[in-house]
Amino acid sequence: MFFLVAGSYSAQASSACSKHPFSFANPTMVCKAADSFERLPKIAIPQHYTLKLQPFFENFTFAGVEKIDLEILKPTNVLKFHAAEIDIVKAGITSGNDRKFYTLYCAFCFAYFGILRFDNLPVEYNSHWMTAELKLPKDINPGPAQLSLKFTGVLNDKLRGFYRSSYEDKDGVKHYMATTQFESTSARRAFPCWDEPAYKASFDITLVVPKEKTALSNMIDVSTTESSDGWKTVTYARTPIMSTYLVAFIVGDLDFVEDHTDSGVRLRVYTVPGKVSQGQFALEFAKKALAFYDEYFGIKYNLPKSMENWGLITYREMRLLFDPSTTSAVVKQDIAVVIAHELAHMWFGNLVTMEWWTDLFLKEGFARWMEHFCVDHVFPQYDIWSQFVSLHMSSAMKLDSLKHSHPIEVPIQDPVEVDSIYDLVSYSKSASIIRMLRAFIGDEAFKNGLREYLKKYSYNNAEAQNLWECLGRSSGKDVATLCSAWTKRMGYPMIEVELEETGDKRCLKFEQRRFLDAGSDGPYYIVSSRVDIIFFGQTKVIQYGKYQFLYVAPAWQSPLTTCLPKSKDDWSLTSDVAKTVGSRLAFVNTNCTGYYRVKYSAHLLEMLLAPIKSKILSAVDRFNVCSDTFAFVRAGLVPSTVYLTFLRGYEDETDFNVWAEVDSSIQTLRNCLERVNLENSFSAFVRHFYRKIYDRLGFNPLPSECTTFFRLSTCLLPISSAHTDTLLRPIILRRLGESGDESVIAKAEALYEKFLRGETIPSDIRATVRLGCHALMFNFNMQILALMSRHKGEAVFDQLLHTYKTTKSNEIKLDCMLAFGQSSSAVVLQKTMKLMLTDEIRLQDILYIFAGLVRTSLGQDAAWNFFKSNVGMIVEKCGSPTSTLFAYVVKVASVGVFSYKFFLAFQLVVRHQCSDAKADEIESFFKTENLMNTALSRPLYQSLENVRLNAALLNRDAVNIKQWLNNATFTKA
Repeated sequence: MFFLVAGSYSAQASSACSKHPFSFANPTMVCKAADSFERLPKIAIPQHYTLKLQPFFENFTFAGVEKIDLEILKPTNVLKFHAAEIDIVKAGITSGNDRKFYTLYCAFCFAYFGILRFDNLPVEYNSHWMTAELKLPKDINPGPAQLSLKFTGVLNDKLRGFYRSSYEDKDGVKHYMATTQFESTSARRAFPCWDEPAYKASFDITLVVPKEKTALSNMIDVSTTESSDGWKTVTYARTPIMSTYLVAFIVGDLDFVEDHTDSGVRLRVYTVPGKVSQGQFALEFAKKALAFYDEYFGIKYNLPKSMENWGLITYREMRLLFDPSTTSAVVKQDIAVVIAHELAHMWFGNLVTMEWWTDLFLKEGFARWMEHFCVDHVFPQYDIWSQFVSLHMSSAMKLDSLKHSHPIEVPIQDPVEVDSIYDLVSYSKSASIIRMLRAFIGDEAFKNGLREYLKKYSYNNAEAQNLWECLGRSSGKDVATLCSAWTKRMGYPMIEVELEETGDKRCLKFEQRRFLDAGSDGPYYIVSSRVDIIFFGQTKVIQYGKYQFLYVAPAWQSPLTTCLPKSKDDWSLTSDVAKTVGSRLAFVNTNCTGYYRVKYSAHLLEMLLAPIKSKILSAVDRFNVCSDTFAFVRAGLVPSTVYLTFLRGYEDETDFNVWAEVDSSIQTLRNCLERVNLENSFSAFVRHFYRKIYDRLGFNPLPSECTTFFRLSTCLLPISSAHTDTLLRPIILRRLGESGDESVIAKAEALYEKFLRGETIPSDIRATVRLGCHALMFNFNMQILALMSRHKGEAVFDQLLHTYKTTKSNEIKLDCMLAFGQSSSAVVLQKTMKLMLTDEIRLQDILYIFAGLVRTSLGQDAAWNFFKSNVGMIVEKCGSPTSTLFAYVVKVASVGVFSYKFFLAFQLVVRHQCSDAKADEIESFFKTENLMNTALSRPLYQSLENVRLNAALLNRDAVNIKQWLNNATFTKA
């Protein structure tokens, strides 16, 4: 069985009564001071949990009774396990050689059978490391044991552990759910456990709930018993062996729509009452996705139902529910991508689990890659792999070019560090390396290696080396050596390409070194003079260069694809080499398969203009040249004016992914130029440069955008021959509107008036809007609302706030939140930021308001000043500095560069501050306010690095850009 659950999950503050209907004798409790972190000792191994929980909605508490079957590995008088924010009110342990005697309460029987039993044991807590210890009167011997616990806890409002969530029905009445979010280290907030991924066990779960509520857990329910006091007891089938972070349960008012796979797995999509029909698309897609994964992995989904939390996946409504009348095309696509991602975890993450968080990429990187593989299979018209390159690979490379990035395999010592690596490196860089590896070894070898890995480590834990060994056997290649350099080393290389000509002989010279936004990392990455070049599996040794190999680890082996006239070579570059060619024209890294950047000499770059403009190069390759060239601008290796001149090759561009990358670079330059009063001149350039694509797209859908239909069982979906035109239009309109294009603003104002009159803007023209190098999924309405917020001031804010409070559409609520902070009025910005600290804005939705605020330099400065003045309230609202959301808020408010987990840990980099003085001020503030900690340090220093990079770009190029703009004829128009 497979349950997907949608709900407007919100965490609202509410006082929780400390009283509880359960009454237990309290053991002695001792709170231990924090010490250095250590993983749980390998003394006791959990085999099975029997867990019973009862939530109380009237005071937002819960009670639990638990028995944990253990295998004791060595004599001990101490048991240490995880527990956080729960009160263990009774603890006991029984040990002995035969568990069938554990129910005997006769001291003679215990002694006769060698059984030890200790009750009412004292509990010693370490609140910092979220552990509890039981001190036993004497040692228990190796062998089986059973730990018995009774405990209470609070249904918190922090979106983690066992927490409360709310939604409003059609009449505006608030209802509450109890739900869970345990990954990565929050199962311990719901029940005492060995909360590390390596400690796998089976679970028997029972929920005692109000009889009118629906109760869900990982497995199918096997019995329900109602009592006369208004409660019912729901017992679920035993789970497979799995890690604690995969346990899940939900209690609330829910309806469902149901189907079955061909193999008999029951599929259900649960929603809040009144929205069940909107779950049909998700249900149909999930059915197709499960069938695809079953066939590709060669292992059938083996539970009677399904999940990321094995059997139970929870989503925001906007990531699961599809309403044909209001849902945008891009959100339909996003629903499919997110479902495909979560279903992939059933194999990568659930069936085989990483041994420790260092290998997080084994589940998240593969799920990110598989989500695209699956969606491409079901919806080939989405051109999803091109979007992967422009969104995920490009975003990861931008983060990974910072000195404060991290390797894919990053050693995790402190569990508070785990959330800081749920980022683009763990997700998107990992997926990019997997994509590169598959292209290198071939699909058949890749698939066979994955099948061997999944079969060999089913219901077990694995490390990266285990996967590389399986792929190495299937391909006959040294995959471990190839991949280890990419996963254990931070960053990636750039390959410099030059053309050398001597008489009639032409030679392409390639040299590889690490790429950093802040410049070269020195001889650490200078590579050997002797290099192996792999031509279609055959090795040739070529002598070239003079550098010595100065690092003991192997250099990156970069699978290098070149496109030369009348020839195509695939080989692996680990050093600098020379290759004789017959033409002056060459393109490297075709289809953007390799995770590296290519820097052409000025002459070669100029020669690429013609094939870019004529579209001889594919859209992905045109994207790649643009992305790499602007990266070199950021790094100071190419002047900004050279890049702006080079953009003339893209004036006739029509591809969504290419334009998204061009627009990202324009956004970065505009953000810097605002600080030196060059915004008006630059806006004139933008209006000129974007004119052709705007004339082509306009405000209304093209006839090609919705001409045919595809029936996915009961859902009729448009197949667009220009699906990406629908995605592109809002990017163009937003940029022109922000740049003061009068015709765009006038048409936006007319549409806004229609919106205020309650008229609907057709969903066919809804699309994705890119902020920096990340895509937030929302509809065309947002562009209209944002432009009006920017240009119309306080009156629009009041209208948007009214709409936000009264609309029942989650998408329109999102549009309003994104528009709030984009005003050019300081008064409106202050109203917006104060709104974030009220109960009007749900905890997780603060993200969207900050995304709007950082669209302008005015918003960035206002947000930072507000943060400094209200840091105490922000901590109260968002959690401690160790929380993911707090780290997000810190990064947004300070520099406009932030990462968050709400959209699967995609990182959004946009609207930086642009001075070294501001970076120093931010760093000083965090040190002065004692906000520095392990979890926050990496995101903070990444942000500071981006600020200083922007400052360097501005200081280096502002004068030349001003001259370039003054000399351009369009600025005088």
